[in-house]
Amino acid sequence: MTGFYMDYTNLQVRQILSGFAQTTNAGKATIYGLELEGAAILGGGFTLFVPSELLHATYDKFLESGVDRRATG
Repeated sequence: MTGFYMDYTNLQVRQILSGFAQTTNAGKATIYGLELEGAAILGGGFTLFVPSELLHATYDKFLESGVDRRATG
C-alpha cells in the first residue's frame, strides 16, 4: 500500500493548441491518493492480481489570459 500527496506551485503543463505543443503556466495544483495491490495464488498455476487506486487531482489556480480555466462541477 502506498499513499502520496503532491502540492505544486508554478506548475507548467503542455497543451496541444491548433496542432502545436505549447507549454503553459498552470499555476497551482494538488494531487493526492492511495494505491493498493494484492495477489493470491489460487492453485493449478493460477494467480489472482488485484490492483486498486484512488486519485484526486485538481488545479487550485489555472489562469490563462486572465481567465480562470479550472474545471468546475
